[in-house]
Amino acid sequence: MINNIFDRVLAGIAMIGTVVIAACLGSRAVLVLVFLIECKVFQELTSLPLMGYRSSSLDYSAHGRRFFEWLLYAIASYWCLGCVFVQPGSRLAECESDLVCMMLYTAWFCGYVYQLNPKFLSEQLTRLCWIHCSILLSVLQMRFMVYNMQKGLIWFILPASLVVINDISAYAFGLILGRHQLLFLSPRKTWEGFGGGLLIQYTKTLVGLEYLACENKSQSLSANLKLNPLEDTMQYHGVVLALYASLAAPFSGFFASALKRACKIKDFDQCIPGHGGITDRMDCQLLMPAFTYFYYKFAVEYLESSS
Repeated sequence: MINNIFDRVLAGIAMIGTVVIAACLGSRAVLVLVFLIECKVFQELTSLPLMGYRSSSLDYSAHGRRFFEWLLYAIASYWCLGCVFVQPGSRLAECESDLVCMMLYTAWFCGYVYQLNPKFLSEQLTRLCWIHCSILLSVLQMRFMVYNMQKGLIWFILPASLVVINDISAYAFGLILGRHQLLFLSPRKTWEGFGGGLLIQYTKTLVGLEYLACENKSQSLSANLKLNPLEDTMQYHGVVLALYASLAAPFSGFFASALKRACKIKDFDQCIPGHGGITDRMDCQLLMPAFTYFYYKFAVEYLESSS
């Protein structure tokens, strides 16, 4: 028990340190880090022993199935990251990039259907659905992260840090005070941990938010953070994001627990001592980037334009 906690602490410090170093290097370094993380998430998700994937009658590697899976991931990543290389405000370039991605996906889909084996249709079609689910769980959240970073690095760092702090706080409170189980999907999650995470989130947001600053314009992907006339209400935005990170984001972690239960595994991988796989640490981030994106569009862009 003590060794496991020690391993978790050391690995957690290493992960947080990696993100801090990337943030100091600039938005493009953060973008590279996010891409590498999502690659690992996709690999772990598509390696799950779900729905006949490891059927003895069908060797996906030998039949080139893994090649098709990673080819689709490359196309989806191009769609996700294409906006980084498009000149801001160039609607034509964005449309051209989206059209190219659609044509590539069409070619991929036709190729996948062409190589279907009549003997293994059930396994292959089920696998096709799971590949697309894995793309949604990995690449789509990366797309929202890219959009948020284009508005200013703070809109990536703040939501991600809120989820991490809530996860750590809930774990600590649950370990020390946990008595009442929150839900059956994750027996170690308790109401005490859930409430403790919310309390720490609220306190941290009010006390420490003024120390967060956005990068200057030359380092960010697009433009610096624009809050006028809301520059004095960043704590308000932080409280809203903190509430979402505490109340809604943990349920994506519960979804990951359901996946692991369905596969009868403890962790998605063993690459992080004391934690498991990358997906085990990124599961609670699933909903946060999308909420941040839509919240920014309403609370910042819409209110700015209407003022």
